[in-house]
Amino acid sequence: MKALFKVSSGPGNLELLDVPEPECKAVTIKIQVRYAGICGADLHISHDTFPHTSPVILWHEFSEVVTEVGKQITKVKPEVFPNLFHQNHFQVCFY
Repeated sequence: MKALFKVSSGPGNLELLDVPEPECKAVTIKIQVRYAGICGADLHISHDTFPHTSPVILWHEFSEVVTEVGKQITKVKPEVFPNLFHQNHFQVCFY
C-alpha cells in the first residue's frame, strides 16, 4: 500500500512510498481508507515548521471501513464505517 512520507528534514522532502500492509492481530481491527485529507499539522510538517522526527507518515485525517476484525474484538464488525479518532504520534492534533 502507499503512504505519504516526510523522508528528511527541510521544506518539502515528501515521497509517496510503498509500505507493507499491516496484519490484523487478535486485539486490532484492519481498515481500508476510503477518503483521505491533509491536516494542518501535516502542512506544517511538510514545511518543516512543526516538531517531528523524519521519516514520518502524514496520515491521520481519513474515513474508513472495517475490513477485518481480530479474534478478541467483539464490538466492531467488518463493513462498519466507524468514526475513529485518529491520533498521530504527537498524541494530539492542534488544528
